[in-house]
Amino acid sequence: MYPAGENAALQTAVDALRSQGVVPGVGGALKASAQALASSLCEAILSEVPAYTESANPDVRPELRQHADELLAQILGILADGRRVDFGAVRRHAQRRATQRFPLEALLHTYRCAHKVLFAWSRDAAIEAAPQAGHVRRVVAAAAEFAIEFTDTVSSTATSTYVEHTRVLAEAESDRRAGLLTLLLQGYDESDTHAAQLLRKAG
Repeated sequence: MYPAGENAALQTAVDALRSQGVVPGVGGALKASAQALASSLCEAILSEVPAYTESANPDVRPELRQHADELLAQILGILADGRRVDFGAVRRHAQRRATQRFPLEALLHTYRCAHKVLFAWSRDAAIEAAPQAGHVRRVVAAAAEFAIEFTDTVSSTATSTYVEHTRVLAEAESDRRAGLLTLLLQGYDESDTHAAQLLRKAG
């Protein structure tokens, strides 16, 4: 599913579920409850992460629901369809949150809350998919390990992306201010549309 060395711990967790007879048969149980779970996931996050209700940005909460759907789709891709999952959706979401100046700690708290819900989902589906396969405790342990590794991968991916995008935004803002200062010191032609745009953005 993954190239050697990439997401090795996550792959090990998937292999443990496969060894218990859970993968890929778990797909049916997961898909049956995915839609309802997305709503439950959002409710759990909103109840524990105040940044979503405190934010004045109207896009924050709808984008949370979209991201919940993306996270569930990624899990389904791994456990049900056997696909190599691309965490591009997590990177895009982290970039969006950085642009919105949504706190990184609140984003990471989001994933900590999500972990609890995702573990219960994968655990219950695993038990339903393989009630006779192996010992129930081993199935639950494998589901727990998968939830941990998945959440850790998502969190580390989001953190590195958020930090990098924040740096890019800061550099762009620094360049803009330097350009504005140069413009003011050297003077400008009133017909220069670029200069007019810089001044307009600066207020």
